[in-house]
Amino acid sequence: MKKHLLDLAYRAEVLFSRLQGIAFDHPQLNGEYRLIRVLRSVTKVAVDAGANRGDWTAELLRQVPSARVVCIEPEPGNAEYIRSRFAAQANVTVEPVAVGGDNGKSFFLPEGGAGSGLGHVVSTAHPLS
Repeated sequence: MKKHLLDLAYRAEVLFSRLQGIAFDHPQLNGEYRLIRVLRSVTKVAVDAGANRGDWTAELLRQVPSARVVCIEPEPGNAEYIRSRFAAQANVTVEPVAVGGDNGKSFFLPEGGAGSGLGHVVSTAHPLS
C-alpha cells in the first residue's frame, strides 16, 4: 500500500511540475511567482527547495537582487547547472541534498536528463546494492 501511495504522490508531483511549466511561460498565473511579487518588499533570505534549474531563484533575484538564496537540489546535473548559472553571484548557495521528513540518507535516481524534473528518491538503500 505504501509503495502505491508513493507512486501516486510521485505521479502527482510530475503532473503539477508540468502544470507549473505551463504557468512558467505566464508569470501572472504562476503561484510561486505571485508569492515573490507579494513578499518582495520584505524578502531578505529564501530557500529554493527542489531548485531544479534555478528558474525560481532567477525570478526572485530579478525582483530582489540583494536576496540571499539557498538552492537545494538533489539531482547532480541540475545542482552543477545552478552553480554555473549563478557563479557570479555570491548571494546564491547550492546544496546538493534533498529535503524530506526524516533524517538519514536516501538515494536519488535521476530520470529524463537534467532539468526534466523526473528524478526521485528511490529508497534509503543504494539502488544498485
